[in-house]
Amino acid sequence: MLAVCVRALGLVLPFPDPVVVSGFFLRPGAAGPATVRTSLVRSGRTTAFGEAALEQGGKDVVRATAAFAALGSGGLVFTEGAPPDLPAPEDCVGVPVGSFGLATIAERIEFRSAALPGWFRGSPTGRPSSEFWMRFADGRDADLWSLPLLVDSTAPSVLELGAGSTTLQLTVHLRARPAPGWLACRALTRFVSGGYHEEDFEVWDSAGTLVAQSRQLAMLRSALPGWPLGGPLRAGVQADRVAGAAAAQPVRLAVHPQRPRPQHRAARRALGGLAGDHGGHVAVAAVPGVAGRHDDQPGLVRRRVFNQYFFGTIRIEADQMPPAFRGVSQGP
Repeated sequence: MLAVCVRALGLVLPFPDPVVVSGFFLRPGAAGPATVRTSLVRSGRTTAFGEAALEQGGKDVVRATAAFAALGSGGLVFTEGAPPDLPAPEDCVGVPVGSFGLATIAERIEFRSAALPGWFRGSPTGRPSSEFWMRFADGRDADLWSLPLLVDSTAPSVLELGAGSTTLQLTVHLRARPAPGWLACRALTRFVSGGYHEEDFEVWDSAGTLVAQSRQLAMLRSALPGWPLGGPLRAGVQADRVAGAAAAQPVRLAVHPQRPRPQHRAARRALGGLAGDHGGHVAVAAVPGVAGRHDDQPGLVRRRVFNQYFFGTIRIEADQMPPAFRGVSQGP
């Protein structure tokens, strides 16, 4: 949503390149129509400043401010950091990352890492940091305008602490136009306290140039339904499997298309008492012939799981099954 605001500001500000953008996320957005209001705050000889508000259903969802200028290639250069030291993308494994609602980021962006993250394997490492490759799944190259989206498209680093989070505020510095090819990324959280955490993010292009930096403040959320932050797993759930035999349980679940908050409440009521894996994933199958609406076609249990926030479902491959569900029957 922040990237949409930046695009809209680019239509009204007199300079070609966004160099910094900061946004507050006031409430959850949904896939569907939206209105963006823009205004020019000030324009000088080298920089222009603008504001944007993205609105859905008559309510502001995101408020953003940005500065635009003309990115140059000359002048003083000093670099103390370096790109992540990663194996070549073809030597890495695909990292499945869930997203929310109908805007399925995992189907639009490809992530590759030297190994699957600990939180996905059911064993969070306790180190809230990661390094990985990223690109658009359709093969198109990233540009300057897509970077505000990409810096906030992956799973939060605090999943390695057994927690989830939701972004409250995000600031992105756009340093250079990315060269074609894969982007090397680094995400890091150093301080978690008072129910909040920061996350710093770096994006380096295929030429080894730093093209974007970001920092966000996010509010912590439990990664397991009914699991208090910092507390033990509840009875029946272990770090790498569900204890005991899996049994089918019919569950009433209202579906709210394009409305993530009501969907979150409905799914938490319906599924919050079921045993999940360490990521809070619960396997779900839509049963043919049952009256009502479903947000998935009848089919394989192992093709869909609810993500840890219950906003939507994650599409996953059989060889990337969350540990609790490997070997689950393919019948509904």
